[in-house]
Amino acid sequence: MKYLIIIPARGGSKGIPNKNIVNLNKMPLIGHTIKVALEISLLVQDVHTIVSTDDEDIKQISQKLGADVPFLRPNKLSGDLSPSVEYVNHAIKFFSSKADRPENIIILQPTSPLRTTDDVLCAIKLFNKS
Repeated sequence: MKYLIIIPARGGSKGIPNKNIVNLNKMPLIGHTIKVALEISLLVQDVHTIVSTDDEDIKQISQKLGADVPFLRPNKLSGDLSPSVEYVNHAIKFFSSKADRPENIIILQPTSPLRTTDDVLCAIKLFNKS
């Protein structure tokens, strides 16, 4: 695959419990990011979007919103101090075992709900130019 969009959403948020599934403007916070990612999948060839989570509730809500959640992230990769590279490597290994290794990774944080589809498209175009 050309692009793998990873939406990281762990369940152990402390400041706002369950923040990724708290409603913001009548939609779970993660839903705003899933919506943008799915729109990107329609506009850019060879894009696959996943939610990387350790939480069953986030998994179920994400799937209801149309996202693929092909695995639950291990707890050891979901702590407060776990570096992002760990969940990225976990996803790459998962897809490599399926002979569909992604060429490029796009990380869309659920905590940036004001990001638009155009913002991501512009970032992809800029990336492809360089």
